[in-house]
Amino acid sequence: MKFQFISVSLLSVLEGLALATFCGLVYYAAFFLQTMISPWVNYTQGIDWLFIPAGIKLVAFMIAGVWGFLGIAVFGLITAFDVWQSDSLAVHVGNILIWAGVPYVTYRFVAKMLSLDLELINLKYAHVVAIALATTLTSSVGSSLYQYLINNRGFDMLTLTTFAMAIGDFIGTGVCVFALTFAVRKSGKGI
Repeated sequence: MKFQFISVSLLSVLEGLALATFCGLVYYAAFFLQTMISPWVNYTQGIDWLFIPAGIKLVAFMIAGVWGFLGIAVFGLITAFDVWQSDSLAVHVGNILIWAGVPYVTYRFVAKMLSLDLELINLKYAHVVAIALATTLTSSVGSSLYQYLINNRGFDMLTLTTFAMAIGDFIGTGVCVFALTFAVRKSGKGI
């Protein structure tokens, strides 16, 4: 009987790791797409007026929970080296913990405040907007403050970068949620 319990736990961990890997790969693909459009939407280093990976990050949190967070964190760490080449691994880890951790905790808090169930059956568009606003604001404030504290940005840029990052993340989230909603609706019509 214990063997069956262990195998079920191992199976759920393996499923979780597969889900985390899938979320991370989708994030990585979105980041690759972002590098192609970034020259047209870039505000400053690490900040675009349209940041599609932020939408993937939020969708991963909402659909995959902590496994989505882990996938985004690992692949976010990989992509961080593209954005901040001169920073150390410790700086990258701190940045990812803030960039992914703060919005994940914010999402969990807002979902609890909105009484959303884990399956998101009672999710409404107004909930998505509230969640997107809260997560993009906390992510941009946390990330900008961190970049200031490690001397990657000056104090004079703190407000502007926070504002630009929040806008870019919010627009990117909107694009992802709209695309996902469109795909789900189209697939439902084909059945």
